[in-house]
Amino acid sequence: MRPAALLLAAALAAPAAAPAAEDAEAVARVDGTEITVPMLDAYVRERTQGRAGYAQLPPAQRRQALDDLVNLVLLAAEARAQGLDRAPGTAARLFVREADTLARAMLARVIAASPVSEEALRRAYEERFAGRGETEYRLRHILVADEARAREALRRLDAGEDFAAVARALSLDPSGEQGGDLGWLSPAALEPALRAAVERLAPGGRTTEPVRTRFGLHIVRLEGRRTAPPPPFEAVRSRLAAELQTERLKAHVAELRSKARIEERGAGR
Repeated sequence: MRPAALLLAAALAAPAAAPAAEDAEAVARVDGTEITVPMLDAYVRERTQGRAGYAQLPPAQRRQALDDLVNLVLLAAEARAQGLDRAPGTAARLFVREADTLARAMLARVIAASPVSEEALRRAYEERFAGRGETEYRLRHILVADEARAREALRRLDAGEDFAAVARALSLDPSGEQGGDLGWLSPAALEPALRAAVERLAPGGRTTEPVRTRFGLHIVRLEGRRTAPPPPFEAVRSRLAAELQTERLKAHVAELRSKARIEERGAGR
């Protein structure tokens, strides 16, 4: 994934921070540096990966969070006094951290300023799903570990033995107990090699050579092919909203890049 895509995905996936008060009062001062409730909330949310905020903690844990943040402030002040903030590695990490924090805040503002409308969601659904049902395959397979076992299965099938019976006798997959029945599957659910093999089969046909995947060797029979109805709108609403938000964020970043003077000197090539 490209760096810009990583940033946009992170902006959409990151939990929203609790709104900070305009004039948040300090709950502590460390040599003149104020620690406010929004700072504590940001600290707790980062430590819990967004699972909890400062206000959700019990009193003892809030006390611990404040003590921990005081310790961080003291250590950070000592580091600055000794010039560690100017050390190349530390300065680089501070630069990236600040840029990342501000970029996420900016992307969140862009999303909030331009929410995805119901009309846009409906239009996207019509464009991407309406009347475009996905092909699904009803499959049986026999999974074996080696070429010798695959050849045995093929010999028995060529001799006219029932596919389900051979699957029950030889398949290593749990579906072997059901005669190798995998049910209806979408192409995306299949390993690439299996998908390519199945697409060449007619209903009732099977592969005449074993198909190798990371699971082993497969012999596959196509029981049927159908066009599944598109998913209902509500089932894909969240996905569509995320896709449309990502498109808007990409457009915003592209506009910024088009206006910026960017000089590359080979490091990213």
